[in-house]
Amino acid sequence: MTSELAARPRDAVVGRPLPHESAVLHATGAAVYTDDLAPTTSGVLTAWPVQSEHAHALVALDIAPALDVPGVVRVLTADDVPGVNDAGAKGDEPLFPTEAMYHGHALAWVLGESADAARAGAAAVQVAYEPLPSIITVAEAIEAGSFQGISPTIRRGDAAAALARAPHVFEGTSIVGGQEHFSSRRTRRSPASTPRGRCSSSRAPSIRRKPRRSSRTCSAFRITASPSNACAWAAASAARRCSPTGSQPSPRSAPS
Repeated sequence: MTSELAARPRDAVVGRPLPHESAVLHATGAAVYTDDLAPTTSGVLTAWPVQSEHAHALVALDIAPALDVPGVVRVLTADDVPGVNDAGAKGDEPLFPTEAMYHGHALAWVLGESADAARAGAAAVQVAYEPLPSIITVAEAIEAGSFQGISPTIRRGDAAAALARAPHVFEGTSIVGGQEHFSSRRTRRSPASTPRGRCSSSRAPSIRRKPRRSSRTCSAFRITASPSNACAWAAASAARRCSPTGSQPSPRSAPS
């Protein structure tokens, strides 16, 4: 006798062909991404990072030349952060650092009316470097005892005693390409309404938060990040300036 639990439900979900919600758009090339909306979206700026030319150095910035570049609206630095200047999950990653920790480290963000203007502005920022000793290779990191977090150890029994009793001992070095997971999930969102609604470019479009309603209106910023581990969205959060009247920020104006 077959149990009723083994019978397939009338409206079964498991086993049904369920196409991905954006599969057709992606396969046909009709999908619209956040970056595609820039030419038709008003009140949107592009952010471009000022990146370190050294792997490890103390830095000092002179942003005045960038403000003279046509199309540059402002340059974001640590002075624009009213709270804690940190974007790391463990409080160890300054959003606008005074000490570059790797080559390409984002030191500041230039906001421009176009990607070309923002990039030219970033190139115009003068950076004074005081180079510090750097660790480049894995061997150098091991020698210096420089590890990311707590080094995991797998131990069972008395390894030293077992090696001492072993008739043969082979010693050597094994190098593998694996490493701890360092996520780099770039997400772009458009806070401004469009004919298609609010847009989001993400690796997981099905997982998204509903926008919170607010009586305050904000300027929208498009983030175009060159290859860097810096947090572009955090820069956008620092760049966003709100006003009860919904007025747009004026070029080179002080933060309100």
